Order: sequence, then structure tokens, then C-alpha cells
Amino acid sequence: MNRVILIIGVFILFYIHHISAQEIADSAKLYTFQTNGGNYFTGSVAFEDESRLEIQTSDLGLVTIAKKDIKEITHVTAGQIFSGKIWVQNKHYTRYFWSPSAYGLKRGEGYYQNLWVLFNQVSIGITDNFSMGLGMIPTFLIGRIGLDILPIWITPKFSIPVQNEKLYIGAGVLAGRVGQIDNSNFGIVYGVCTIGNTDKNVTFGLGYGYAGGEMGNIPVINIAATTRVSRRGYLLTENYLFPGIDYNMLFSFGGRTITQVVAIDYGCFFTFVNGRFGGMPWLGLSAPIKVGKKK
Repeated sequence: MNRVILIIGVFILFYIHHISAQEIADSAKLYTFQTNGGNYFTGSVAFEDESRLEIQTSDLGLVTIAKKDIKEITHVTAGQIFSGKIWVQNKHYTRYFWSPSAYGLKRGEGYYQNLWVLFNQVSIGITDNFSMGLGMIPTFLIGRIGLDILPIWITPKFSIPVQNEKLYIGAGVLAGRVGQIDNSNFGIVYGVCTIGNTDKNVTFGLGYGYAGGEMGNIPVINIAATTRVSRRGYLLTENYLFPGIDYNMLFSFGGRTITQVVAIDYGCFFTFVNGRFGGMPWLGLSAPIKVGKKK
């Protein structure tokens, strides 16, 4: 038990150390241009008129794009440039494997998440400080019986920046119900605090669960962290302590690989229950979505 806590602590200290060591570069004039055909170009605007843009790229030289073919334009931040190379933008900073960070989705941003095929959730930023998610397990696929036991939930969340890219606090609720079953409401009310930027951070959380109309009187403690280790790769850990259940634990280690289109999470979750260890693999996929007009 003590060894597990020590490993998690070292992992988190490693993250915090790298938060202050992140390389900063000037990228005020760099943008990523996504076309309607799914292509991406990164560079600065060399020329613009009413119908087209000429983009100066480092690998393709001067590229001309018709404005009508541009789906989205995204500013490349200083934190995305390492040793002169542009890293893929992190669009999955609001959560770890499953638990949330205090960072929130911006207005119009969102993502679809799937875990082990069965778990499905869509989350959208309503404002820059408030988001809403809707999730379910599609038991209706097995017929009428599945519809009667359909698990469905919502996840409203508030996010407040205390110091941009350094300290955020947040609060939210997961509120769900299992189909037509009486007294089957379930959920958790939680608060979180995240230290660090969107690529390297640690989150401390506290939550009270409820089920069947009764609220738990002992909180669940959550500690999660992530750090970027390559252009497309992250390390992740997400851990829970249940002090009201003989100090049992749920902890995890793994990674995330991101592209412009999807992110794949993988790793293992381990349990420590009554002095015994157990484990199971983890596999998830998420894709960012955009709501509203292009920039």
C-alpha cells in the first residue's frame, strides 16, 4: 500500500518538475489551417485577399488556399513549439482516462468519447466556463428489455481560471439513471483543482457519491496527472482512494496518443481491496468536435 502511494507521488513530482521546464518559443504569427478535405497546413500568412490565402510553410513552401475551402484556422501557441518543431495541438486536456481536470471546454468545442465500445459520451462547451456532457451505454440494442435498463447520465461542469495555464478550479455533477427501474438514480458531486498547463498538470479532486436517493457521507479522493513526452504522446495516471471502505484504492498507469483527428488512451487499472491486488486493461478513443461557425 505504501509503495503504491510512493510511486504515485514520484510520478506527480516528475510532472510538476516538467511544468516549469517547458520550452517557450515565439509563435505569434503561426496558424494551422484545416481544409474541408481534411488536410492540414501550418505556417504564417504571406498574402491575403478576398478569395484566397497564401501560406508560408516550412516544409511545402508557399501554399495557396481558397478561403471557401478553409474549415478552421487555429492559432499555434508558444507551448506547441519544441526545438523548432510544432507539436500536435492537445485537444483532450479536460480529462484523464475518465476523470475530469479543472480545465473546461471552450465555447463551441467538444469531444466524443468511447470506452470499450459500450461507454459513449458527448461533451460540449456551452460557454468558456461551463460545459455539458451526455452519456449512455446502448443497452437498447438488445431490444425492449435493454431499453428498460438503459443507463444514461449528464455531466454539467463549471471551470474557473485562477491563473491562466497555471491554476484552475472546477466543480461538477455526474447525474444518471438506469432506465425504468425505480429508485435507480446515481451520481457524484465533485470539486477539482488543477495545477499546471494543458500539456503537463496534476489534479486533486474530492467527490461525494449518491445512489438510490442517499448521499454518501465520506468523500472519494482523486489524484490524476498527465505529462507530454513526445509530439503525439502523453503519460497518464488516474487514482482513487475510498477512505470509507477500509482504505481501498483504484489506481492506473498508461498513455495517450493523439493525432489531428483522434486520441487513443491505453493502460491498466489496478485495485487494492482488502489487501489483494487485481487489474484490468483500459482502452478508449475520443475525437474532438466543433459546434458553430468556422473562425
